[in-house]
Amino acid sequence: MPDLQELGDDDLTTDSFAGAEDHSSETDDNVVVLVGAATEPEIQDLISPSSAKKRPLTPANGPVFPGALKRFRTLSSYTADRLVDCLTPGNQMGDDALQVLCEVAMAHHRQKSLPARLFHPFWFQSQEDFQPQSFPRLDDGCTAGFPIHCPKPREPLEHWAFGVMTPKGENMELHIHDSAPTPERYERIKKLFEAWMDASSYSGDVEFIKENCPGQTDDWSCGLHAVACFSRVLQGIPCSRQPALDIPTEQTRHLSLLRTIDTRLLPNDVGNTIETFRGIQREADLRRLSADEVAKLRDESSKRLRKAEMEKAIRDEALDKSLEAFF
Repeated sequence: MPDLQELGDDDLTTDSFAGAEDHSSETDDNVVVLVGAATEPEIQDLISPSSAKKRPLTPANGPVFPGALKRFRTLSSYTADRLVDCLTPGNQMGDDALQVLCEVAMAHHRQKSLPARLFHPFWFQSQEDFQPQSFPRLDDGCTAGFPIHCPKPREPLEHWAFGVMTPKGENMELHIHDSAPTPERYERIKKLFEAWMDASSYSGDVEFIKENCPGQTDDWSCGLHAVACFSRVLQGIPCSRQPALDIPTEQTRHLSLLRTIDTRLLPNDVGNTIETFRGIQREADLRRLSADEVAKLRDESSKRLRKAEMEKAIRDEALDKSLEAFF
């Protein structure tokens, strides 16, 4: 394992693209780059049961280098199940599902004229002293996006915002997208980013820009809003408070993208996750079809019962009238 001090900028990326030559060998910046995660003994996602998170270390989820970043771990079936769960109304987005959705959005809006990079959800912590070792090298015109994790205890609820870095010559703009903004959170992110710039000897100036994004009306859809903001950035569409994000439509759109995206445009591990997700969805579709058939049979049975009851009532009424006439 290399010594921390010997690592350069390029060593900050994980080996997520091992075996995916189409992605790792591209000369343009329009690639997904996964960078390490937090230094906690185990990455704390937002909604997994504790038993699901306590997996043994493997080459796929072990440390990138000692005392620093831990790589993003993706297990196909685990993350595929999480995707199904996180796209169900009322469930908050976990880091693994959020990463996959951002990668799919990036592949879907892939444009060489608008090169972009994507960093892992735990690349920048909104309230952690430890931050990545150095700024990434970005060319002019390249957009770099990264989810910003805003955890407890400083937040009443776990929250996701989204940051977008855009180089401007020797300087940089940092756009902060937040569907439930607070002045305290914005200042916290700004101060930590400034402290990180000082620690990494970044010589340029950074202009912080607070974006006016659609607001969430619940306490769980921040992840969906973060992905929607990133999608707009990739398309060159500015954020606006209106129209509000239609959450059911957004979830349906993500499900459609996951079912149809060409997995050859994605890192191998993400592509495998999505293939597994599609298998789970096919099984779920079959189960729903079976449930629909059962509901249809029940509905038909109820209709027949109501019809029989109406016919019986008509016969009884006719009999009563006949008896009245007879007497």
